[in-house]
Amino acid sequence: TFMPYQWIVIQMMFMGLGLGLTTAPATESILSVLPAAKAGVGSAVNDATREAGGTLGVAVLGSIFTSLYAAHLSSSSFSTQPTAVIRSSKDSVAAALATVGRAGANHDMLLDAVQSSFMGGFRIACVVRRR
Repeated sequence: TFMPYQWIVIQMMFMGLGLGLTTAPATESILSVLPAAKAGVGSAVNDATREAGGTLGVAVLGSIFTSLYAAHLSSSSFSTQPTAVIRSSKDSVAAALATVGRAGANHDMLLDAVQSSFMGGFRIACVVRRR
């Protein structure tokens, strides 16, 4: 159920290519309608909105990912762990992996729970981003 790393790299390359091919023409179309005296202001507004949009997008996608990851982890084999372990694992993938490292006999089951929770949240966040 996991996406191979090569597919992620290919998708990221296409996304970068698409952004590279659209960002410059979009900026040019915005600045071409402004008089030369207002070009600096137009450029600043364009950059500020792009930065704000990127920041807001990361925040929204991060919230979606985190809530889905935590919900899935809570309903997985991690539910047998102590409450403090579940809480810290929901807050941090690194903490969840540290728990897996100390798991002993349940190592594979807990690792699968962390990986499927992470990829489930990541997959949905990527779908939301494309919309």
